[in-house]
Amino acid sequence: MESGNEPGVRYLRVALGRALATPLSRAVWIGSGLLWLALDQSGLSTAASAVCAAASALVVQTAAIAVMAQSPDFLREARRTFRQGEARRLLQQVARDDHVDAATVQRLNRIVSDYETAHSQSVAGDVPRYARGAMGEAVARMSELVERAFDLTRHRGKLTAYLAGVNRPDLYGQQASLRLRLRQAQDEVLRGQIEQSLRFKDTEIRAYDGIQGVVARIDGQLESLECAFAALKARILHFKLADKAEWHEELGTAMDDDLRALTSQIDVLDASVREALTLRGG
Repeated sequence: MESGNEPGVRYLRVALGRALATPLSRAVWIGSGLLWLALDQSGLSTAASAVCAAASALVVQTAAIAVMAQSPDFLREARRTFRQGEARRLLQQVARDDHVDAATVQRLNRIVSDYETAHSQSVAGDVPRYARGAMGEAVARMSELVERAFDLTRHRGKLTAYLAGVNRPDLYGQQASLRLRLRQAQDEVLRGQIEQSLRFKDTEIRAYDGIQGVVARIDGQLESLECAFAALKARILHFKLADKAEWHEELGTAMDDDLRALTSQIDVLDASVREALTLRGG
């Protein structure tokens, strides 16, 4: 079970890694090495020179990280990198879940791959400056949808685990037997008891069928996400190649409309999933 602060710790690691990989950070540590050599040549002991150089580098690096932490561009890229890593991590978790079938894992893999392609295209150096905002916003919303796709998959796993433990022919056999006994019963008290049993059995079967329907809807929504992400990836490529500002506005609006529609669809499906989980007691 993942604790509440683990995602935050992973994000801090990603952000720190990006900060240390910047040209500024590399320059700081190169400068530290040069300072160490200079101090060593000045007559200080090697150990003292190393300590002074490392301390100076640490102070400058800390100040540089503090400056980067105030940069919206740096924070945005750190979040994107973190989300990409989280998507792959979640995909590995899902692949190990016995209640998630191989076809669903492959579909999620394609969704994540299209998201990664869209992300890499949105931060490429050839993206026009005036197009970066809309592309970045689209990719950020795709990332949120990826997370929701994994949520749906986890719920699907819970529901299919329940369905796997239900013997459908046995349920219908019990229902048919109760109906036959009801037709044959002559005693009113006995008939009332059988009618009550039949109502409970009908309720159980309806719940089972409802859960099965929700699983089918989840599969349909994941398929819709897969197709939508493939289209969004193509649109982002088109968006980047468009050479007129008005084309960017038109394509940006189209991407925004698609993403809003997907989010609304998943919101509606979430309500059905929660109801189904309640029916199965989970």
